[in-house]
Amino acid sequence: MQNTVRRSFKVFDEINAANEIWNVYQYMLKLASQTIGKFCLGLDFGHFNTLDSPVDPIIHNIAAMLVLNKRVTTRGEWYRALPFRDPKRLKDMQRRTYERLQGAMDKIDSRDRPNLPLANAAPTSNIYSRLP
Repeated sequence: MQNTVRRSFKVFDEINAANEIWNVYQYMLKLASQTIGKFCLGLDFGHFNTLDSPVDPIIHNIAAMLVLNKRVTTRGEWYRALPFRDPKRLKDMQRRTYERLQGAMDKIDSRDRPNLPLANAAPTSNIYSRLP
């Protein structure tokens, strides 16, 4: 997470040097998705390579899926089964997004790492004892 934030500084410094007004939303979206992509999937979306680095397509796909899902589910179960328009776009978008996510997860699973006994791999602690 710290590396992602540090990499963003050069972009924010460039914006600051230009003394321009800028849309915070797109950069916070880039920052959050870059952090989540790196942390959860080991993916570097390159959101802060340059000032104009585009948002990764998977981020656009997830946002589009949310919009399409709302449109499709509000019309009822019958509409979801249609093989065209929004229901088809939603299914296609889900397929593409899930394939990319699955590919990233498969790469994580295939990394060489030692097999640890469960007691060492996932140590447990009594977190409930610290609650008030």
